[in-house]
Amino acid sequence: GDGENAHPIILRVEDEYGGSATKTIYLNVTLNQAPVFRETSISGNVITSFSSSRNENATAGVVTSIFFTDPESDSITITSQSDANNHFQFQRTGSYVRLLQLTGSLDYETTSSYSFSLTASDEHSVSGDDGNSFTTLPVNINVVDNAAPTFNNQILTGVTESVATGTAAGTAVFRT
Repeated sequence: GDGENAHPIILRVEDEYGGSATKTIYLNVTLNQAPVFRETSISGNVITSFSSSRNENATAGVVTSIFFTDPESDSITITSQSDANNHFQFQRTGSYVRLLQLTGSLDYETTSSYSFSLTASDEHSVSGDDGNSFTTLPVNINVVDNAAPTFNNQILTGVTESVATGTAAGTAVFRT
């Protein structure tokens, strides 16, 4: 055995005439693995945290979908710690959860970021058989302030001093 996952068991048998035999067999133990979170799909890259930026005027709706799998295909229980202001919520659908923004707008001046977590526990953790078979995913949402629009330096031509009041001088271009 390897001394960690394969454990030797020595068997000795004797018959009624005094004959005996000894044999070492190995009991191989496959360790349970905790569930993992993934991006884009159940076969996507494993992620250990999730961060996103949201404009303070972002509308309510789906922020992202976070997928989860278990290496042994155990059943998975999802629990979440939501934000105290109830602006965000997780909604489980099959093998993923949707992170939902519940409010129609976020106020950067009041709260510039939200931090909460999502935990995936397999059936061995839930039953108490394996206290290490869960994974917690930290989730951070950074709120981006609305930027005031700015005008580039522009020169408008085509207007003389004798044009009538209200004549259009051109179109000003601005950035937000």
